[in-house]
Amino acid sequence: MSLDSSDLNDLYQTIILDHNKNPRHYGVISNHNHVVEGLNPLCGDRIKFYLDIEEGVLKSIGFETASCAICKASASVLCDSLTITSFSNPSKCISEGLSFIKDKEGLGTINEVNEDIIAFKGVHNFPARLQCALLPWESLNNYLSDSKH
Repeated sequence: MSLDSSDLNDLYQTIILDHNKNPRHYGVISNHNHVVEGLNPLCGDRIKFYLDIEEGVLKSIGFETASCAICKASASVLCDSLTITSFSNPSKCISEGLSFIKDKEGLGTINEVNEDIIAFKGVHNFPARLQCALLPWESLNNYLSDSKH
């Protein structure tokens, strides 16, 4: 079965709308001990991640956002990806997700990331929305890359 570009656009829209309406891991987790905030000053998207980190290991995650559907869906895919991999290597998962979203030309590798990330290939058709998709990934990446945590 082959998909034409309108089929792919429908697929992208369906995945993003599903993650926006039914975000995975949405809300404050009761046992969080770290809060990560992200802001896209160009459009006003805001995100907060609530993390439970024990002895330098990420154990659980939740998020809240005041943002567009793309940003909220992207955060949902990110959190889902981390839990699917049992938080085994969050840095690798996030790095892979960032590379995949940023790579306009190829499909990249999604070994550590929820396959729903394919929906964000469609944002390249709307360059102003790329930052909406990247905000969750970059915010969490910047925080976890800081060696103090």
